[in-house]
Amino acid sequence: MKKTVVSGLFVLLSVVATAAMAFESVFEGYARARVIDTVDLDGNDNGSSIWADGRVRLHYLAAFSENFKFVSALEIDAVSKGPKESDGYAETDYVDVDLKNCYADFQIGVMHVQAGVQNLTLAHSWLIAAEGYDVASAVITFDTSWGRIPLYYLKPGDDDAWEIDADTDIFAVAPLYEVNTGLTVQPYLFYKSDDAFETDMFWAGADLDGELSQGRYWATTIYNFGETDGADVSAYLVGFGSSYGVMHSQIFYGSGDTDLADNEISEFQGTGVSGHRNSELVGTGLIDFPSVQAANNEAGGNVFTVGIGATITGASGVTLTADFWYHQLAEKNAAGEREIGTEVNLKAICPITDYAKLTFSAAYLFADEAYGQEDPAELAVQLEAFF
Repeated sequence: MKKTVVSGLFVLLSVVATAAMAFESVFEGYARARVIDTVDLDGNDNGSSIWADGRVRLHYLAAFSENFKFVSALEIDAVSKGPKESDGYAETDYVDVDLKNCYADFQIGVMHVQAGVQNLTLAHSWLIAAEGYDVASAVITFDTSWGRIPLYYLKPGDDDAWEIDADTDIFAVAPLYEVNTGLTVQPYLFYKSDDAFETDMFWAGADLDGELSQGRYWATTIYNFGETDGADVSAYLVGFGSSYGVMHSQIFYGSGDTDLADNEISEFQGTGVSGHRNSELVGTGLIDFPSVQAANNEAGGNVFTVGIGATITGASGVTLTADFWYHQLAEKNAAGEREIGTEVNLKAICPITDYAKLTFSAAYLFADEAYGQEDPAELAVQLEAFF
């Protein structure tokens, strides 16, 4: 509720301040429809579950000048015959309408401001993830001769919206250094305060991003420390990824808790607005329907993942991708198990027009004991249009 009120205030201020000015309007949109068949997704012998959904996103940009813009986006979701006990889905038709974006974007000298409900990304999505998290926030970025200095304030939850005794505030600073052409380094310090869980936590780290003649590479390292719910936190995450030619790969490790009985947490903690997507089943990939391991894998806590794959595009424009993933827990779970399994992902993207494409996706996990007794699988067909 408060997020909507804040967004409404930005709309009102923008209209009042620019009522007499001419402006340019830009409308864009995105639509998708998909059918998904999942088998034993929770690792138990539950059989097949077929469901379908549709999504429409409508984007509107009002450009009052080169230095002042207003951005808004509306998302409409419709789900039919979804899993009975999944979050938000019902056995009958279900429709959800969300205000995804509503923010002002303006420049004052060397200061660039974005304020409102928006999508953000930081630390390759391990601290802030654009997809799935639209938060009331303000980002002030200062341009310098050597790079940029963005300052973040995020308000992901409050008493009215979450209906619990919570007051969450997030602050971050993440200067971006342009070392040379195609190479950037971004150190950052991230702080989260949450009254509901007596949380005062920090994430300190850095990203490295570089470009190659036929590819790119990236690296992330983060140290997580502080206190939550009366326990001390000391944890870390490291990740690396690359692409060259048709090949691509990534590897990441997030520390796990070595002693569940003590009052110290050594498992890397997610920020509540983070999620690094990777493989289809364990890592909530393209189809983004979470498995039993997806929450930990996306947040980066108690996980070790290695992936390698190849992408080939034919003369007709059809793109074929094959990925192989190995997942395990960084530390054994309460049952003494660590191995999650080996996952195979296959994907074919077929262009229909310049503004539409059809995607076929298949995923299978050869599950080990840390996942469940049965091997989960997923088949999906997704039609997307851009306008």
